[in-house]
Amino acid sequence: TGTTERSAKELTAISWAVFCADDVKASDKVQALDCDKLFDRLKLAAHTLREKKNMINAKLAIAGLSSEVYGGDEDEYEESEEA
Repeated sequence: TGTTERSAKELTAISWAVFCADDVKASDKVQALDCDKLFDRLKLAAHTLREKKNMINAKLAIAGLSSEVYGGDEDEYEESEEA
């Protein structure tokens, strides 16, 4: 995959988009509102999406479906929890 440079405006929009979903925990939304720095909000968004992905993979496993079929094992971006 190629790399695409994003503007600060685009990154800001992306960082807020995650928290517009109805199924995002209220505590995560409040924490996002409390983030003053874009990078911190992007890290929180990435963490929120990983949680969501893990929950979906667990539901697929319970249903007896493989997450591989649905792209569950494609980790294009690995982030360490320490920054």
